[in-house]
Formats: sequence, C-alpha cells, structure tokens
Amino acid sequence: MLKLIAGYVLSIIMLLSIVSCKRTPCSKADLTFGLISFTEAEADTIVYRRFVKSTGFAMLVDSFICDIRYSKRNDTLSWTYATANAIMSSDYDYKLYFPGAGKVYSVTEDQREAKHSFLSNVKIGCINSITSLKID
Repeated sequence: MLKLIAGYVLSIIMLLSIVSCKRTPCSKADLTFGLISFTEAEADTIVYRRFVKSTGFAMLVDSFICDIRYSKRNDTLSWTYATANAIMSSDYDYKLYFPGAGKVYSVTEDQREAKHSFLSNVKIGCINSITSLKID
C-alpha cells in the first residue's frame, strides 16, 4: 500500500513539474563569435547593421559600432569583452562590416530553440541552442 501511494505521489510531482515548465519562460540564447585568421587591426572596428528579419536586408533598423576586446590564441581572436549591443539577437538579420579587413558578412536564418530540461521548471534548467544559422 505504501509503494502504491509513493507511486501516485511521484507521478503527481512529475506531472506538475512538466506542466509548470510552460509557465516559466526561458531567456533567449546569446550569439557571440570568434574570428579565425583575422589580425587585431582588422578586427578592432566592427560596424553592425541590424535589419528586420527575413526581409532580404531591405529594412534597416539601425547601425552602430561595437566595442569588442579580444584575446588571441593561435589564429583565433575570441571575445573577452563586448558592449551589450554586440551580442546578436535572433530577432534580426545582420550585416557585419570589418573596415580594417574590407569584409562584410551577412548573418541570416538565425533559428534558436529555448526549452526546459527534463523535470525543470526554472530558468536555470533552460536549454538554449542555435538550431540554424547562415553566414555569407
């Protein structure tokens, strides 16, 4: 009888945990990047151009210069510091212009999935993953 009651209690707890996951939203994943084969001079200035998503870069929202600091390891520059606007949101498409390198990169089709891990209904249990990203 005790095992039966424990089984019911455990089932109710599991059901409540799974149902309550939908009530606590996960925050979106952040996208940062490293630069391979860039010199520090080429990467010291990045101009972000932010566009309305899925408009083929026809509707510019804004543009700004990002303040990003890097550390170098082998041939890769990795972020050590960046202003908040440097982190790309999946709500927009981007063109990143590197004046020092004379290069422009388009970042589109950014799809991210935020969900809770099994039996977790708090933000700590969120799993954020980038499921698709296109860079030209």
